Amino acid sequence: MIYDYLAENDHWGAWGSFVGLSLCFAIPSAFIVIFISPPVGSSGIPDVKTYLNGSNIPNAFAVDTLILKLISMILTVLGPIPSGLQGPMIHVGATLGAWV
Repeated sequence: MIYDYLAENDHWGAWGSFVGLSLCFAIPSAFIVIFISPPVGSSGIPDVKTYLNGSNIPNAFAVDTLILKLISMILTVLGPIPSGLQGPMIHVGATLGAWV
């Protein structure tokens, strides 16, 4: 779709379709973090370090946090939001390890 606009030299149409498609993925990801589960928005590395030092953070390694973090990471990658995925992947791995 974007390539069709670019082939016709319609740069505003290409830009609008790119932004619109990006917002289709970014808004649900932001909705998950803001309204459903705010701990999903962090990288997760501080949670893992805190847990390894002997403290307990409620719901940091819960199944619903794991599922929502995976969904939010997928939506973040699909809507090109500049973010590092190393921290959330460490948190996902630690959560899976805690449940095994």
